Amino acid sequence: MAQKEKRFFLTLLILTLFLIISGSIFITIKEHKEGTEAPSESTEKHSEEVPETSAPAEKTTERREEEAGYSRDRNKENSTEDTAEAQTSPKATEPPETQPSPDTPPVTDTPPQTETQPQPAGRAIETGILPVTSWITQEFLDPNPYSRPQIPLTKVNNIVVHWVANPGSTAEGNREYFANLKDKEQIGVSSHFIIGLGGEILYVVPANEMAYANYPRNEDTISIENCHPDWGGRFNPATYNSLIRLCAYLCEQYDLTADALIRHHDVSGKDCPKYYVENPDAWNQLKEDVRAYMQAHPDIINEQP
Repeated sequence: MAQKEKRFFLTLLILTLFLIISGSIFITIKEHKEGTEAPSESTEKHSEEVPETSAPAEKTTERREEEAGYSRDRNKENSTEDTAEAQTSPKATEPPETQPSPDTPPVTDTPPQTETQPQPAGRAIETGILPVTSWITQEFLDPNPYSRPQIPLTKVNNIVVHWVANPGSTAEGNREYFANLKDKEQIGVSSHFIIGLGGEILYVVPANEMAYANYPRNEDTISIENCHPDWGGRFNPATYNSLIRLCAYLCEQYDLTADALIRHHDVSGKDCPKYYVENPDAWNQLKEDVRAYMQAHPDIINEQP
């Protein structure tokens, strides 16, 4: 009997130990399983939150791309000519363009007309390609319907001053903007002259041809685009001095006075050139400087740089 009891208690002990060990193994496996599942949930949660933090970055990139190109007035209105800009470096991702049908003419600079548009000065003369000078660089655009349509310009009543509305852009960059319009085939924008930040003068549309710059006065005006260092729009001394000289030269060639100088604002009501719209005294001084230059330099065409 004693021997049977020993076997019984030994069997019970072994069974108890088995249950204890099994329970420990089960608990260990459960804890390990829960420990491996927790990071998975964290990872899944993190992956769901990524789009929420990346969305502003995408917007920032999109905004940067919009502002990197020519964000000048002409692009905002889809039909105006004042740039850059852009600038110019015009090198940004642009929204999809809708190409016009072959029967659809290009949109040319068509801002809304104002009730106070100036009338022609009545001093028009026959035009021609201006004589070559050593201080004007001739870089004519290739003929195309969007920036050099080769429509004859038979008279000049006014000289119109613009700003490119693309701070820091160069004369050459703005010329390239005009030149590239032939490939975009969407809007018509150009200017006869562009003055850079260093005072360089580019002659890009012949003076006996129409430029798309001063609607509805394209047919009797010559346009001058001016680069500027910041959004204030004031021309730096190099640009300003070249503008005075070029205006005096054009007035001499077309038998005009300094009073024939007008701002784009005076044609269409646009805020162009910005600084000289906001500061009429500065604009009047500009005309006085042109008048004084004409008196002091009666033979401008033969002057050296």
